[in-house]
Amino acid sequence: MKRWFVMLAFVLAVQGEAAEAPLVAHDAWVRATPPGVDRSAGYLVLENPSDAPVRVAAAHCEGAARTMLHETVRLPDGREQMRHVQGWDVPPHGKLVLAPGGRHLMLMQLARPLREGDAITCTLLTDRGKLTVRFAVRR
Repeated sequence: MKRWFVMLAFVLAVQGEAAEAPLVAHDAWVRATPPGVDRSAGYLVLENPSDAPVRVAAAHCEGAARTMLHETVRLPDGREQMRHVQGWDVPPHGKLVLAPGGRHLMLMQLARPLREGDAITCTLLTDRGKLTVRFAVRR
């Protein structure tokens, strides 16, 4: 992951100021945290109106020491497990859904609790630029 992130940062730096990714985000929210819990999950829908795929390679959310791309998978014994992934592709004229029980942003080592009614900002880094999204905090 670090190698991919470093390569992406280098490409964006060489291109000058990072372009805005050609994605449209909506229904963005993160789960409120109970006292003593320092992690949460973020969900949203990303739509790609362009003629080329867009790869989401990394994310950073304010107040989180780390933000990882995760997906929940069902194991053969019926249990569910979260797995870190290297990225997601948003197809041309298609969408990518991050939802409970599936793909999500994992916000780790939160600096403060996330309270219902608050909002945080996350930046998604893609192969075609970055996208900053405001996430509502809800239960």
